[in-house]
Amino acid sequence: MLTQEDIGPEPPPRRPEYTPARDLGGPERTERERRVSWWILLAIGAAYLVSQLLLFPFGRPSNWDEAVYLSQVTPGMEGLFMAAWRSRGITLLVAPVTLLGGSLSDVRLYLMIVSAAAVTSSFGIWIPLIGFAAPIAAILFSFTWLGLINGSAVMPNFWAALLGVAVAGLVARRLEGGSLAHAVLAAALLGAMALVRPTEATVMVGVIGLYLLIVRRTSWRFGLGLGVGFVLGWLPWVLEMSIRFGGFRNALRQARSAGHLALAPVGENVLAHLSFTYGRAKLAPDVVPVEGILWWSLLVVLSVIALRRGVGSPARSVALFSFLATAAFALEYLVLVPVVAARFLLPAYAFAAITAAIGLASLLRSGIAARIVGAVLLVLIVPWAVWQGEVGTRVLDNQLLPADKLFAAGLALKDLADGRPCSFVSPANHPQVQIASGCDGGQLTSPAPTAAQLEAVAAGEEVFIILGHPARAGSPLADLEPTHLRAVRRPWFVYQLSELRR
Repeated sequence: MLTQEDIGPEPPPRRPEYTPARDLGGPERTERERRVSWWILLAIGAAYLVSQLLLFPFGRPSNWDEAVYLSQVTPGMEGLFMAAWRSRGITLLVAPVTLLGGSLSDVRLYLMIVSAAAVTSSFGIWIPLIGFAAPIAAILFSFTWLGLINGSAVMPNFWAALLGVAVAGLVARRLEGGSLAHAVLAAALLGAMALVRPTEATVMVGVIGLYLLIVRRTSWRFGLGLGVGFVLGWLPWVLEMSIRFGGFRNALRQARSAGHLALAPVGENVLAHLSFTYGRAKLAPDVVPVEGILWWSLLVVLSVIALRRGVGSPARSVALFSFLATAAFALEYLVLVPVVAARFLLPAYAFAAITAAIGLASLLRSGIAARIVGAVLLVLIVPWAVWQGEVGTRVLDNQLLPADKLFAAGLALKDLADGRPCSFVSPANHPQVQIASGCDGGQLTSPAPTAAQLEAVAAGEEVFIILGHPARAGSPLADLEPTHLRAVRRPWFVYQLSELRR
C-alpha cells in the first residue's frame, strides 16, 4: 500500500485565478451587479439623448469648423479647404446623412442618437472590470456641458474621447483574460480613433505601451494587431499630407504656424480650462475659477482613492490605466497646444471620469463613514448634472448669436442667387455662409475691389461682393444698390454683379 512518503510531498493548494467576482463580493453579487449596471447605463444613455433633445435645438446653424467638415460631404458643394491639422474621420461619420440629402438638422438629430448609443456602449465595455463604477463614469463625462453640447457637434474631439475609452476598455478586458475578439475590436477602434484624431490616437498608443510596461506583459501578436489598426487609421492623413501639404514636415510646419503644435503657456492654459469647466471663456486677472478648482480637486481626490485599492484588484489596475490616459491627454493640450478650446480636454475628462468613478464606487464599498461620504457625492451628481445642463444652454446661446447672423446671411445670398450657380468674395471667408448659401466663397484681399478684380470674378455666374461698408465714390460698385444683411458685428453690404452687367 502506497504511503504519502512514496507518493511524495503533497503539492500546495493551487491559488485560484482572479476573477472580478472576488473584488465585488462573490459570483452572485457580481452577476447581479453587472446586470444592474447595464440597466442603469442604458437609462443614462436614454437620459443623455433626452437631455440633448430638450436642451439644444438640433436646427442650430454650424460654426466655422463644422462648416469645413460638412462641406467635404455635402453633395453639389466643393469641399472647403482642409487645414493640415484636420482629419476626415468626422466627415465619414456624418456622410451617410449628408450624401442622402439630409439637412444640418438631420445631421444634428442623427449625432444625438449615435452619441447616446456610443456613450452607452463605450462605458459598457468597462462593466465586467469595474461594475457599478462604469455608469457613474458615464454620467461624470457625458453630463458635463462639454459632453452634452459636443454630442451633436460635427467636431472630432467627443468621438476621439469615446473611441479612446472603448479602446482602453477592450485592451484591459483582453489583458484580464478576455477573448481574441476583444483584441481585434480594440485594433479596429484604434484605427477609427486615428481616422478621427491621429494625434489623440498616437497619445493612446503611448499610454497603452506605458501601461503594458508597468503592469502587464502580453504577446507580440496583440501589440502587432494594435499597431496595424493604428497605422491603417493614420494612413489617409499621411497620404493627404503628402499630396496636399507637401509632406509630413510641411504639414507640421503649417500646424505650428497656426498655433496647433508648439510649446504652450501652461499656466495660462490651465486657468483657461479651469474657467471652461463652468462655461466662461475668459477670466479677469483677479478672478479665481473656484468652480473649476473644486471640480478638478474632486476628480483628483477620487482618483487617488481609486489608485489606493487593494493589490490584485483589476479595478486598481484599470484605474492606473485610466489615470495614465488622463495625464497624457491633459499634458498634450496643456503643454503642446497654445490654442485653447474647451473641447480639447474631452478625452482627458472621459478617462478622469473612469478613475474618479472607481474611487467613488470604492467609497460605497468601504466602512460606514466612507459610505456616507460616497452616498452624499452620488446624490450630488443629480444637481450637478442639472447645473451643467444650464451652463451648456448658456454657452450655446452665446455661440448662436454670431452663428445665426452668418446663417441668415447665407440664406439671403441663396435667395438672391435664385437657384443659379453663385460665388462671393468678402473680407473674411466665412465657411458658414458658404454652407448656408451653397455659393463658393473667397477672401477679398483689398478693402474694395478694383475694376480688374471685378472683371476677373464676374465670369459667367452669379457673383456677390460683400463689403463691411458702402462702396466709395468712384468705385465700379458705387452705382449699384446694395442689399443689407445682418452680420456678426455690423451690417454687410452685398453687391450683385449681375446688376452691374445690365
